[in-house]
Amino acid sequence: MITHPAVRDVACVPVPDPMLGERLCACIATDTPLTLPELVTYLELHGLEPRKFPERLLVLPSLPLGPAGKIDRRALRARPGRRSELS
Repeated sequence: MITHPAVRDVACVPVPDPMLGERLCACIATDTPLTLPELVTYLELHGLEPRKFPERLLVLPSLPLGPAGKIDRRALRARPGRRSELS
């Protein structure tokens, strides 16, 4: 995903799902609109296995960072609970 020209940064986190327990959410930092189908098509063309495709997409202007400057995955896991942000 990080090789996609529109993606500045990415982190994948699990999000709750009532039927399966969890689904994979790709959280991306971008200034360019990007949809989940566009991202999946890009990943498919670049040889990623379908079982590794994200099932949700959260587009943000920047990803939250922790004190050490690394992506704060805990903050991202808490954020996708807001259904209006997910695609």
